[in-house]
Amino acid sequence: MITTSAGERTVLHLDKLPRKVMNNKVLLRVEDNLDDGCEYETEGGLKLILAGGEFEESSRVVRFGTVVRVPDKLVTKSKSHPKGMEWECDMELEEGDRVLIGVMAGANADMLIIDDLSYFLVNYEEIILRRRNGVVTPINGFCVVEKFVEDKIEADGLVLDFQKDVHDKRRGRVRFNGANNKRYFIGSNIDAKVEVGDDVVFSIEAWTPLEDELFAEMDANLGYIQKSWISGKF
Repeated sequence: MITTSAGERTVLHLDKLPRKVMNNKVLLRVEDNLDDGCEYETEGGLKLILAGGEFEESSRVVRFGTVVRVPDKLVTKSKSHPKGMEWECDMELEEGDRVLIGVMAGANADMLIIDDLSYFLVNYEEIILRRRNGVVTPINGFCVVEKFVEDKIEADGLVLDFQKDVHDKRRGRVRFNGANNKRYFIGSNIDAKVEVGDDVVFSIEAWTPLEDELFAEMDANLGYIQKSWISGKF
């Protein structure tokens, strides 16, 4: 066990890589230095920097990795599979993809040490986006939205006052987008049909900043959100 910012992490020492992973797990190779020197420019001229500083396990979690193994199939939650994924989607990862995972996933992932190299086992649904051939694509029904900080806006005669909105909606612009989820296990959630460049209204509690404010390197107020939480577009 080692201590992270979220508590203790399970560490397993193995002689060789697992031949297969199951139960929606993805095996990632992680590095001690997060700074891969990569910037990705959107159509609007904004830059998404998938990089950080030097890795310190006790104060900052790893959020980047390279895909080494993916499961043969993804299992959606059901009565026979109560620990399956909360939504149904296609497998959108392959070996060699560079991925970004959530903060809690990075803090809680089991670590494997093989030939002095570090690996994480993470749930597929905890992966936010991938980079393949230089192209950044959100997965799991996520999109990347630049949040606009406004008190109120008017469109087609309709005025939205965000300070008074009981649902705490916010407006933003879609900067990166991927495939929609097919269905959700609970409720009647449906992913909004949006494209890069669309101005959207969304629930702020479901929008998560891409970077921790203590380590932020971007000017843009970029965050990720599942498209089922987008309530409209202009």
